[in-house]
Amino acid sequence: MAWVGFPPIPAQAGVSLFEMRIADRGLRN
Repeated sequence: MAWVGFPPIPAQAGVSLFEMRIADRGLRN
């Protein structure tokens, strides 16, 4: 998945960011 405004990042880093976003949304929700 390509993130607009972000440079190419390793798949592992992308997964970490995705998990962090899911956790953040869960905590806020």
